Amino acid sequence: MAGHHSKVVKSLIRYGNTSALNRANLNTWHSAAIEEMSNNKGGQIVNGSTNGSSFGLNPSASIHEWVALLETALDHLERGTKPTNRTIARLC
Repeated sequence: MAGHHSKVVKSLIRYGNTSALNRANLNTWHSAAIEEMSNNKGGQIVNGSTNGSSFGLNPSASIHEWVALLETALDHLERGTKPTNRTIARLC
């Protein structure tokens, strides 16, 4: 499941990098998802598309997971970084 979320985050980052409007859409979706979560409405995100870009989540994904995905994508966009599956550890 973690690999699926990584793909969604990468798709959201690619979408956000395409135009200022797309990045603004990510912020709008993030705000709407937080409002929905705070109102305890729950809900599920199944898919979304705009400007030829599309993405989807498993029907079991919660609004909390959608918020987390959007926050991760926006964080990477703001820092100019890319998600990685690399784990760094120091053994003593």
